[in-house]
Amino acid sequence: MQSVYTVESPSIEQAIEYSPLMVSPDTLLIDVIVMMNLGGGRAVKSGDNFDFSSCILVVDQTSLIGIFTLRDLVKLTGLGINLSQVKVSEVMTKPVISINLTKTKNALAALSVMCKYQIHHLPVVDKQGELVGLITQDKIRQIIEPSHLLKLRSVKEVMVTDVIHVLPNTSVLKLSQIMSDRHIGCVVIVEPQEKLLMPVGIFTEKDIIKAQLQRINVAETQVQTMMSKPVFSIRVNESLWQVNQLMKELGVRRLVVVGEQGEMQGLVTQTNLLEVIDPGEVIKVIQALEVKVEEQTEQLRKSKLQLEKEVVQRRSVEKSLLEAREKLELEVDKRTSELVQANLRLQKEIEENKKAQQKIREQAALIDFSTDAIFVRDLENHILFWSNGAEKLYGWTAEESVGKQAHKIFYRESLSQLEAGIKITLETGSWQGELQQITKTGQEIIVASRWTLVKDNFGQPESILVVNTDITEKKQLETQFYRAQRLESIGTLASGIAHDLNNVFAPMMMIAQLLPLRCKNADSRTREMFKILENSCQRGSNLVKQILTFASGKEGKNILFQPGVLLKEFVTVIQETFPKSITISTSIHSDDLWILEADPTQLEQILMNLAVNARDAMLNGGVLTINARNCIISDAYSRRNVDAHAGDYVAFTIADTGTGIPAHILDRIFDPFFTTKNTGEGTGLGLSTVLGIVKNHGGFVEVLSQVGKGTKFEVFLPRVEGKINHKTIEGELPRGNGNLILVIDDEAVIRQTTQETLEKYGYQTLVAKDGREAIAIYAQHHQEIEAVLLDMVMPNIDGLTTIGILKNYNSQVKVIATSGLPWQEKAIAAGAIKFISKPYSVTDLLTTVFDILGNW
Repeated sequence: MQSVYTVESPSIEQAIEYSPLMVSPDTLLIDVIVMMNLGGGRAVKSGDNFDFSSCILVVDQTSLIGIFTLRDLVKLTGLGINLSQVKVSEVMTKPVISINLTKTKNALAALSVMCKYQIHHLPVVDKQGELVGLITQDKIRQIIEPSHLLKLRSVKEVMVTDVIHVLPNTSVLKLSQIMSDRHIGCVVIVEPQEKLLMPVGIFTEKDIIKAQLQRINVAETQVQTMMSKPVFSIRVNESLWQVNQLMKELGVRRLVVVGEQGEMQGLVTQTNLLEVIDPGEVIKVIQALEVKVEEQTEQLRKSKLQLEKEVVQRRSVEKSLLEAREKLELEVDKRTSELVQANLRLQKEIEENKKAQQKIREQAALIDFSTDAIFVRDLENHILFWSNGAEKLYGWTAEESVGKQAHKIFYRESLSQLEAGIKITLETGSWQGELQQITKTGQEIIVASRWTLVKDNFGQPESILVVNTDITEKKQLETQFYRAQRLESIGTLASGIAHDLNNVFAPMMMIAQLLPLRCKNADSRTREMFKILENSCQRGSNLVKQILTFASGKEGKNILFQPGVLLKEFVTVIQETFPKSITISTSIHSDDLWILEADPTQLEQILMNLAVNARDAMLNGGVLTINARNCIISDAYSRRNVDAHAGDYVAFTIADTGTGIPAHILDRIFDPFFTTKNTGEGTGLGLSTVLGIVKNHGGFVEVLSQVGKGTKFEVFLPRVEGKINHKTIEGELPRGNGNLILVIDDEAVIRQTTQETLEKYGYQTLVAKDGREAIAIYAQHHQEIEAVLLDMVMPNIDGLTTIGILKNYNSQVKVIATSGLPWQEKAIAAGAIKFISKPYSVTDLLTTVFDILGNW
């Protein structure tokens, strides 16, 4: 998931040291070195970074004429020159690269200059050229601390792996030459140990100062006597924010990167931290945004001019039509007068003609107010008239439509369908039917089309009047209705299947748990097979529960659970079912993921919908990546995503290398019934279901896609605090004390396994195959029976009726209702104390019975 962060740009004044070390041109170099070592007499922290100055400015009165840096000192030391009588003006760097205070406004611009010229010190002058102060990388790093950027970047991304290192017995002169030739500020001192390089010290420009001040023989002195130690180090996977904090705490500019055994792997420096903020890229982004704004402003201006032009043209057309209508009326009046004078016998006829003309004018005025699309086309399918309703429905203006062939505008309208419609219209005078068409914006619509043949004065076919009504929404509602009916039928069938499957799984699950107790001497392979059998039964039971949830249309129950376990099981399922041409890539650390409170069934549905879409996008194979991670959403990020809130989340990633989603439909993929699949291949409800479930759980979804390269969905669900309750282990299962239990079930194998389980754990049992037999047994033994285990779906007398009859014998009867269907609410309402769903485990059965008897 991509994120955008901004960096506050500090002013240039914040980055300036207004009292840098300065000397005159005649100052001896040895005195300059002393001043640099003491840091100009200022009270500073101890350590590599703060107890000395890294440069000194050479000024003549107030004019800057040169600069002397630690790099210059390293170079001179490497040459073996005696520095005791050398003046600073003889070895200083000139001319000096500087910036003008009046032309530079922020510290990032100064950093850009330093990066461009690869310098660590940048003098600042005023418009007269006089020295104002000095900017260093140390100072910039102090004022620019983009912690949100540094936390997202690791040492591994920026560290230098090609680290210059020497053995402890290397001479100071040789080391100075290496630093000068390589233009580096430090060398790591290492000792080989079992093919690993172990850092034992570091030699920096500061140590060069010490060597010069002590006036040692650099050619004879080994670096181990002058190097800085201990070595401050950091691990490769730490964040740059930790690097920055450690540098500030220790007062150093560089840290050695070490591995698990302390071996050297690289070096991370202050410069690496500053490289995270790329001023050039920031400027490019700002310039690109400015260009985009200018382009959009120009586009708006052109659109406004075009709109004004169209308004003028429309007014001109309306004026022309009005003038034509007025001329027509005058002509009609003139002709009427002539006809009256010529033949008085035609006066009832003339009056009727006037009324007809008036009616036509009224109808013509009403056309523009109609919501239907009304247009006229000739027999060659050229459009002759185009109403306002047609403009609103199709998006094409009258100017764009009149004169064009209709099938070229509605390019979903086939020529064969057009020819058949025209044939029927010419033969019968009219035609009507439903047509699939496409608007100017590419939107697919369905219209109810009515055609009427128009004839000329001689009774010959001249054109066809078309009235189209948009029925797209109506057809979608019909489709939803039919789909709902189909789903209801499927749900009814699923309920019956689930009931039968639960009766199959119930004895299997209990037998799977009883077998290890009966076969205590079984070998490890047999015990493993027992466990596989139990897990398979549990998995089948969970599947049946999902079918029942679908069939009943009810929401599942939210529970606390560890999502990593569910995700691994899901990956196992799709590895077994997806095509082998698709590679499943995953790295799930289930124990590290935070706890969620959600419906596991609905989470599985989210993952399955996204995985199936990814599979369908990779018809020729590819890589499906499934991962999960803990994620902290900041306030800044939540302000850029209306669905996100700051806090802790578990983020699930489903990514593919398939066809990708075109940008112009990316905003519509979560719309209900929107699909790019062919008819019969998708309902258009998958992603809308995903979004609905995620929002119901307080989460949000991010999607990134590129055509031809693939799509990545990330689902964010909020973390909760809590503790997951684990089931009672087998050794802690409660036992009865000879209590008599009546077991009622129409499935013989369930009666047998339940009876055997209860008797093995200290209970006595009576069994009945239906409600009629159960009532007879209870009537005879109701004083001894302490609890009743009752199936709700039975022949003859069902569970609800049986509960009512039993309570007539004993209003305090303790009934445990059980069923493979969602009967819990009805059973409790009828008088049952507990309800357990089939198939139930030995643990569920024994703990429920023990609890209802009040033995806890």
